[in-house]
Formats: sequence, structure tokens, C-alpha cells
Amino acid sequence: MVESLFKLAHDALYFLLLPWGLIVPLHDGLHATVARLFGAKIRFGVTSFAGFIIAPYIAVDTPISTRKYAIVSLAPLVLSLTALALAWLYHSAFWALVYAFNTVGMVGDFLTAISLIKMPHDAKVFDDGVVLKSDSEIPAPYPGVVFYGD
Repeated sequence: MVESLFKLAHDALYFLLLPWGLIVPLHDGLHATVARLFGAKIRFGVTSFAGFIIAPYIAVDTPISTRKYAIVSLAPLVLSLTALALAWLYHSAFWALVYAFNTVGMVGDFLTAISLIKMPHDAKVFDDGVVLKSDSEIPAPYPGVVFYGD
């Protein structure tokens, strides 16, 4: 009984907590690194709701072009592709989970990039940590048929 509880605790740590502990700083660190390479000033923060920490974020305080910001948004793909390669090379469930968790965590990044590539090339965007802002209208990332209701 004790052995199975130890195995369960070990597996939870190894397959759930450890991948998240690796993904969060690397994912946001890749956003920050690429933004800094483009000359942007960045800051880190944490979104919370009712006293609970929801998600860490980086804010890009310097307006940069839509194309550069799209690259910033997609920067964590490097982590997904690296984790996928390591999962395949080492037949590792750990790296497969890092790949899956990071890629799923990029849903908002993908939607942001889709919106940005629809914008004028000379438009500038920045992020206050909660909302993406621009000197041009930011289009929805998907067709209007996806919206239901009014």
C-alpha cells in the first residue's frame, strides 16, 4: 500500500508538476527573450482572480511591429519542437507531456499570431499584460461564424 502511494506521488510529481515547473519559465522566457531581441521593454507579472494565481505573463511595453509581435507570440514553438524531438529520441513520456502541455498552452499565442498577420505591416502593437493594444484595429483571429449569439 505504501509503495503504491509513493509511486502515485512520484508519478504525479514527475508527470504533472515537474513538466509545468519547466514549461512556465521556459515558455514565458522565450517570449521575453525574443521581445528583448526586437528591442522591446518587457516586464513579468501574474494574473490572479479572487486571490488565486491564474497565470504568469509577460507584458511587452514597447510598441513593435505586428510581424515582430507575431514572432514573439510564436517563440515558444521552439520549446514544443525541442520537447517533441526529445520525446521521440528517448521514447520519453515526460518530454511528450512537456510537448503537449506547452503546445496546448500556446492556444492564445496562436490566436494572437493569426490576428496580427491580418493587420497592416506598419501597425504597432504592445501588451499591457492583460490586453493587446495597437494603433490599428485588431481583427478577430477566426471567422465571424465562430461567434454564437448576439
